Amino acid sequence: MTSEVITPKLTPKDITIPGFKIYTKPPQFLPETYLLFKDKEKEAKEYLSFLKKIDSKGSSITYNKFSINDQTLATQSESITENIDTNLIHSLKSSYILLLYSFSEAIATTIMREIHLHLNDEFNNNSLPLRKIHNNLMNKIIHHILNEKKCEKNIKEHIQEYIKKPRINSIEKSLFREWLMFYEEKMKEEKSCWFSGNVDHRKIKEIGETYGFYKKEYEAFFRKDQGSTLVKVKNGRNQLAHGKISFNDYGVDLSISELEEFSNNVISYLKQLMFIVSEYLEKENYIS
Repeated sequence: MTSEVITPKLTPKDITIPGFKIYTKPPQFLPETYLLFKDKEKEAKEYLSFLKKIDSKGSSITYNKFSINDQTLATQSESITENIDTNLIHSLKSSYILLLYSFSEAIATTIMREIHLHLNDEFNNNSLPLRKIHNNLMNKIIHHILNEKKCEKNIKEHIQEYIKKPRINSIEKSLFREWLMFYEEKMKEEKSCWFSGNVDHRKIKEIGETYGFYKKEYEAFFRKDQGSTLVKVKNGRNQLAHGKISFNDYGVDLSISELEEFSNNVISYLKQLMFIVSEYLEKENYIS
């Protein structure tokens, strides 16, 4: 007899963080991310449901074979049942790791995209007090400008504008504008500027601390098993994508219960991340 392990859900009574909301509605400031999340979540759950149905020795699949007559009409000729090869099941389990990683990177990337769209709108509306921008973010912008050769010529032009009209063209405005334009071009090219096979809690935390949406006290909202799951999924994805291990060999030791745990952890983590970033945009925490 096996006992069911129940992971307690965090509630406002369990954790109190001053000024932080517990969301019960979709994240208002991340509409695109939320819609993508719902699609990816549905895809992950349907795939896992299929794996549960075929994960046993002697599993079979029945399909109808059709034939085409002279009038090009399809008619059912016979029903065929075939056993599902065990190695195929192993490979399908491995593919689920790729699906979960794709889920993680897609959501993390879209979150960053919506952050930049929000900042761009605020900048164009002259609603950003640039001298109060989060210190880590401004340091990131300066570092980016100094190290991005493509920006060298443009930033010189911005500085010349500032010298001519210092009250109109501040240095902060020139730097911020150039930084936004760089990422805007990358997004138009559909290139990921933030992640490339390296999405995990550490990377998200690193970027979050730079932009100002991740604070030390938010650690309480992420369980350790969620963070370790993201690392396992990332490492598994990289091993499979780079051919370091076959899909069959990787999937041999993966159980359905383990995949279900991975799925729940990834979904819970990404959902909480969306709420944190939405709160960040709503409260304008990119301003110090």
